[in-house]
Amino acid sequence: MVNFLKMQNDTLNDRLNIQIALEGVILDSIKAGQLNNALKTYKKIVNVYILNDIGNGCRLRCIKNHIISLSALINRMIIDIGINSNLLKIKNYKFLNKIESSNSIKDVIAMGEKMIEEYCNVILDNYSCTENILIRKAISYIHNNFSENIKLDDVCNHVHISKTYFCSLFKKYTGMCFSKYLNNIRIEKSKELLKKNEMSILDISIAVGFNNQSYFSKLFKDNTGITPKEFRKNYFNKYIYK
Repeated sequence: MVNFLKMQNDTLNDRLNIQIALEGVILDSIKAGQLNNALKTYKKIVNVYILNDIGNGCRLRCIKNHIISLSALINRMIIDIGINSNLLKIKNYKFLNKIESSNSIKDVIAMGEKMIEEYCNVILDNYSCTENILIRKAISYIHNNFSENIKLDDVCNHVHISKTYFCSLFKKYTGMCFSKYLNNIRIEKSKELLKKNEMSILDISIAVGFNNQSYFSKLFKDNTGITPKEFRKNYFNKYIYK
């Protein structure tokens, strides 16, 4: 009899450990904005919830209690990363009402899926807002310092994120890598200076951040199809000497 009870307790402990582990995966997936993985894990945990009865033998009540508990865990995680708690209170209240008013296990489970989807969107919206701020800050820094010998490390340090994350983020929002974006700014600025005929091409290349005139001329031609000298000549022939 003692051994049988021990086996029951061991089985219950195993199920509880599985439940805790799966809930952890759901929280991590939502935090990372990985909706598909969160929903996939949620489908696994529903079966565990049914086995871990916290509804006094009523399966519907059991599922409701587990999903309400999961909602509380998700809310706490989202608040901990600094997202507006008032918004979460409204969403949480809405979900609790819908869960409690549901009359079937199928509806409660579906409401849990909807809950995870909406919370995941809250995370993604927050990350999107944060990403926009970081990229705007980085772009402003580049525009203000393009004439200096700025490096990728300088920009990453300015916005306080890793190079890997910055490069991924920058490409996502600008469609190009950091070096190409920086060179494009320098080339556009050099065009303005070439139109004034006040500086030599060497001085212009230095003024816009290039230490090597040959490299500047090569990039300029790659970008425009003509050399800086040809660009200046064409501009003056078209607009000044006509």
